[in-house]
Amino acid sequence: MQVSGKDDEGKPVSCGCSCTGIVLGMGAAVSLSWVFNHSVGWAILHACLGWFYVAYKVPWYVITNF
Repeated sequence: MQVSGKDDEGKPVSCGCSCTGIVLGMGAAVSLSWVFNHSVGWAILHACLGWFYVAYKVPWYVITNF
């Protein structure tokens, strides 16, 4: 998905892959946080951390459960 527009000076501004990756990381972090903690507060914190939380939690879960 590509979102584009113009800034105050008329220069083109777009939001492509990097924004999609950030949003995907936030969504994954919130989902994982809710599954493990069932807390809105933790979900908000983990959304801010995004991919850092996902990169920490998934390997930790795999190591401890398999």
